[in-house]
Amino acid sequence: MKHQTITVLLLLSSFTTLFSQQEIYLDNTPKDSISIKTLKGIALGYNGIFNTHEIISYLSYDSNQSIMTKNEFQLHYFHEFKLLPSLGVIAKGGFYLIPSRKPILDSGYYSNMQNIKYKNVVYTGLQLSLEPRWYVGYKTQYMKGKGALNSGWYIGLPLEAVNYKIANVSRIAFNFSTNFGYRHAIAKKIFLEGSIGYSISNFAIYTAQPVATLKVAYCL
Repeated sequence: MKHQTITVLLLLSSFTTLFSQQEIYLDNTPKDSISIKTLKGIALGYNGIFNTHEIISYLSYDSNQSIMTKNEFQLHYFHEFKLLPSLGVIAKGGFYLIPSRKPILDSGYYSNMQNIKYKNVVYTGLQLSLEPRWYVGYKTQYMKGKGALNSGWYIGLPLEAVNYKIANVSRIAFNFSTNFGYRHAIAKKIFLEGSIGYSISNFAIYTAQPVATLKVAYCL
């Protein structure tokens, strides 16, 4: 658990350091009228879920792995709806890629299980997600000229339905996460986003695990 915590903190520290000097977007909107905007676009993301040996074994057959349970890359379309001035909901749908290892089964598999050989594989599938999100202190962020593309700190509660096709298993699983993150606009239509949190999944066993996410998005 100590290594997990250090890794997550390093990810967050790197993210905040990278965006410590932000581009300023000035606006004369009265404070009472400030609110997040409705956005839509295409995003490329990464999810890293940390260290649960049971899930590692289930996904990759390799109980010697100890750092990452799952490295997941996503390409999706998103639509972010404004509900209240600092509260929105993000709907997204798209594809995922999970690089992993699969055992090469031969006639000696059961008699020599200590020397199993593996091959690299990439699993793909579909996913849908709905995320309520609260942008913490958004009006203050906006008044400082740093609120473009709903930039700033946020708390999110994403719920995902994922069509997993891993290790000869095909099923729909549900993942629920609590995330604390930061979004930063790097151009008029492009933002970067990162978060840390905990994820619960019913894919193999119910368990809560630390999760880190990174994303780059282009707004249409």
